[in-house]
Amino acid sequence: KASRASFRGANLAGTDFSGADLTTSDFEKAVATSADFSDAVLKKACFKSADLRKVVLLGALLEETDLTSAVFEKLD
Repeated sequence: KASRASFRGANLAGTDFSGADLTTSDFEKAVATSADFSDAVLKKACFKSADLRKVVLLGALLEETDLTSAVFEKLD
């Protein structure tokens, strides 16, 4: 369980977060291209200005998730 974790500005390209509880985690300005967030709990997580191109979000819980200025392309 990684809830309340800080990944601010981190390079997370290709990381497998599938099924993880990332409640309130901070991904601001992170590079998470091709990361797998399938079935992850992202409730109240912050993805401001994050690079989320080609991420997998199937089944992810995005309740109150901040996606302000996040970059998306080819989502699954």
